[in-house]
Amino acid sequence: MVGRPHARTLVIAFRQMTPPDRAFIASSWFESFRKSTNVGSDVYRNGQGPLIDSLISKHRPVIAYTPAVPDEILGWICRDLQAVHYVYVKQAYRRAGIATQLWQLAPENLTPRWYTHQTRPGKVLAEKFGARFNPYLLFPKESP
Repeated sequence: MVGRPHARTLVIAFRQMTPPDRAFIASSWFESFRKSTNVGSDVYRNGQGPLIDSLISKHRPVIAYTPAVPDEILGWICRDLQAVHYVYVKQAYRRAGIATQLWQLAPENLTPRWYTHQTRPGKVLAEKFGARFNPYLLFPKESP
């Protein structure tokens, strides 16, 4: 694709992640979030890799694609009813409203109040929906 797609001309559809999508989702999450953190590479790899795998397994991501090229992932979101864990859109498709559309897939009364992975663009998106950063949702609660 040459240049950026125009938001009005790009037809977006959504589907659940399938097994062949998993490697792209894990890799894009790992690499894009790594750029927004100051954690050392060994610490990041040993902590974030398993966390991403766990979240992908528990909360099957939703994929954004265009019906014209159904095998190409434009972006994706990993979320549950309480929080958005990560939103990713390929560089060529950013600023076309895909992340906003992914966030809005939740029924209105189930819009997440939290997000668990903070990046600069993710913070802007989350604030647009009134969500707040809460990484502690990622840690299991201890029983009393």
